[in-house]
Amino acid sequence: MHIVSTIMQPPNHLAATTLDAAAWKAICSSSPSMWERLCLEGRTFAIRNGDGSMIPLSSFADEDLPPLPDGIRSFGRFLARNSVFANIAARRPGREEVTFYCLLGKAHGRGFSRLLDAFLQRVGSTPMNWRRQMVVSSIRAALFDVLRSRASQPFSFIDIGCGAGFDGLDITRILLEAQRRGFPIPMHRIINIDIDTDWLSLNERLSSALFSGADQDVILRRNISIFDYLRGGTVERDIAGVSNLIVSCNGFADFCDDASLDSLYGGISRIAAMIPGEATVILPIATRNRSQEFFSHQVGFRYLAREKEYILAKVAHHFPGMEISPTFAHSQVCCVISKRP
Repeated sequence: MHIVSTIMQPPNHLAATTLDAAAWKAICSSSPSMWERLCLEGRTFAIRNGDGSMIPLSSFADEDLPPLPDGIRSFGRFLARNSVFANIAARRPGREEVTFYCLLGKAHGRGFSRLLDAFLQRVGSTPMNWRRQMVVSSIRAALFDVLRSRASQPFSFIDIGCGAGFDGLDITRILLEAQRRGFPIPMHRIINIDIDTDWLSLNERLSSALFSGADQDVILRRNISIFDYLRGGTVERDIAGVSNLIVSCNGFADFCDDASLDSLYGGISRIAAMIPGEATVILPIATRNRSQEFFSHQVGFRYLAREKEYILAKVAHHFPGMEISPTFAHSQVCCVISKRP
């Protein structure tokens, strides 16, 4: 897999232009985001390219999904047989296919199966879609802050459990549009971390299809456990020379036990403290909800929901002295953590 370790050099001919909220909104909406490009071709998730072509991502046809997990309950098997959403969640727990199905929001099947699929989507999709939007808006707010006040300082974006790396690809799209409009952009790196080589390969394929060769050179792909990454020397090399940092950890923490959560948050806090400038960390995680947990556990989608007070105490413990801004909705909390220089 192609891995680079350069920081993109900004062009030196750009005019010094003030980036305001109106200009930023126009830049972000100038072309479809990665989520707006997501579509279905039969039972295959795909990205619609600018020329109208389709880039296939992953299929949720039964023959392309792994078997149901061992130990799934009878009611869970019933749900999986009669709901496409439950079937995907049971066979691909915590993976991109679940998120994609939620984002598209279309029920499948006929009669009872379609009604059941629509019901389970309301239970599962509403929190996931809210959280997805919170992550997108928080990343863009942090990026706007970098471009508006620190465009001369290098930054890194780290996406933990990136999957296909939609967030990093969208940052690249936005930066290229800002550059095209004459706004200075900082030197930067986009760092995608995932243990799944197939999704990292898809990120590379999407990057090649959407951007020119030079514009892809800022995207790094690390096929490694996040715990090994945070403990090892790779992260130090990835943030070397970086003044500012944005970290997104969407969905990964939901499957961590308490010890792993401590290791994850502690490692992220350590690298944030190493940054001389500003660091923004975006940490969404599920809180307790009886209905969501019941249906999820029936199909083997065993995420670990926690009480919101416990989550806030855990975040405060690992990020002392940093500004913590939590937002709650739909049995989810999204904490945006800011470290000021």
